[in-house]
Amino acid sequence: MPILLHGHLEHLVGNVVGQLYIGSGIENGIGFGYFTFLYVLTGFGGNLLSSVCNPAAYGVGASTSVFGLVGYQISYIFTNW
Repeated sequence: MPILLHGHLEHLVGNVVGQLYIGSGIENGIGFGYFTFLYVLTGFGGNLLSSVCNPAAYGVGASTSVFGLVGYQISYIFTNW
């Protein structure tokens, strides 16, 4: 699973900072179980979409999971305005 791999230290640190900044508020709101499901689902879905769009490229890291958390946060803001 590519969300467990990282290219270099800066990539790892960037993903961790994004997860902590965005993910901590989401996890407090929806709970650990739903957050874990959301994180893995968006990571898998993002990597699947990436491989469909460009099958010759390799992808590593949890950036798709972080973008999924951003998408969840934006949709939550719009639906609960």
